[in-house]
Amino acid sequence: MRLPEMPAHIVVEPAPRGIFPKEADWTKPDEYPKSLSRRAWGWEFLRRNPNYILDWAYDELKPGRYRLADEIDPSVTPYEPPVETAALDRRFRATLKHYPLYLRVWDARLLGGAKIAEIAATIYPDRKNRDDAVKKDIKAASQLVWIDYRNLLQS
Repeated sequence: MRLPEMPAHIVVEPAPRGIFPKEADWTKPDEYPKSLSRRAWGWEFLRRNPNYILDWAYDELKPGRYRLADEIDPSVTPYEPPVETAALDRRFRATLKHYPLYLRVWDARLLGGAKIAEIAATIYPDRKNRDDAVKKDIKAASQLVWIDYRNLLQS
């Protein structure tokens, strides 16, 4: 992912805690977890949330915003974080078997900057309409990273 150039008059201070934890190599499925508790899956998606990463990096993390009981370094994995109690969205249905794939697609596209065609060729080499499949996976991963991690954390 390429960031825009900053105007010369804007000074960007480095993040005190660093930024963007190193993720697994998305081209190697064996580097991703296969079987975790729902809470641990929730953490895997939350720790990839760009807002969470930036809040952590700039020491501005308010755990309650993310339904966590404590601040947690996004590089910690696997982990079952202590959480605040909150109501669950009863419409949410977890499909845990797809989560390793969603993590790979998210890491490839959003953190690794890979193009849809590259992801499709790697993950679905023999599938027809593989670009469409990757787009659906990205949409599902995005929903988990931005919103539904909360339901998993409450499990």
